[in-house]
Amino acid sequence: MEINEEKLKFDEDAIFLTRHYKQDHFTSPRHYHPEYEIAYIEQSEGKLYTRDNISILTKYC
Repeated sequence: MEINEEKLKFDEDAIFLTRHYKQDHFTSPRHYHPEYEIAYIEQSEGKLYTRDNISILTKYC
C-alpha cells in the first residue's frame, strides 16, 4: 500500500486549519505530513491506521 505526503495549504498567519467531512464511506488514502492532525470520528466501524497503530472501530452513537 502506497503512502503519500499530503501537502496542506493554509495561510501563513493561521495557527490551525479545520475541515469537516461527512461521508458514508471513508475515502481518504493513507498519507503523512509534518503537521499534527486531530480527527474526531463520530460513528464508524472498521480499522483505523494511525502511525504504527491499528485500532478496531465498532459502531457506536
